[in-house]
Amino acid sequence: ARIPPAIEIESAAEPAPSGWFGEAPLVQMRPIALGDSPIVECAWRIDGGRWSVGTGPVLLPDGVHEVEARVIDAAGVTGTARRQFSVDTAAPVSRARVKHLGASVEITLAADDSVSGVERIQWRSARTFWGTFQEAFVRALTDEEQVIEFAATDRAGNEEARQRLILPRREPP
Repeated sequence: ARIPPAIEIESAAEPAPSGWFGEAPLVQMRPIALGDSPIVECAWRIDGGRWSVGTGPVLLPDGVHEVEARVIDAAGVTGTARRQFSVDTAAPVSRARVKHLGASVEITLAADDSVSGVERIQWRSARTFWGTFQEAFVRALTDEEQVIEFAATDRAGNEEARQRLILPRREPP
């Protein structure tokens, strides 16, 4: 029996701990002749599409994609490989909802990310450190404007630019 050739599907980019790539990975096929028969063809396809002859490189767009590769040696023996890539290159978008309670306000933060999903929303004010938003919180209005900064991060590690919410001064009695 002949030893089938092998093929590896490689990317120099590393995914986030969640498994998502925050940058579009450049994918390359690497054929490996394991027997004494040379390789005559290498091909790849994405998401069950048409086969393309070659070794790439292929730049993957946002979304979850399955890359398949095949290699054929001169004896007609085929080797195959498949690998899934989850790609999200766009940052999430967050927003704040402010409910006025008279001398204070209740702030609720929310975010959307349609590809990998929201990992967390962080926030701070001038008098606090960055914390992870868990639930609506109340801030007393003071004689000075207060600035609340917040930003969301998705599962791929993309962080949006900091948003700013300016709380008004307390109304004089």
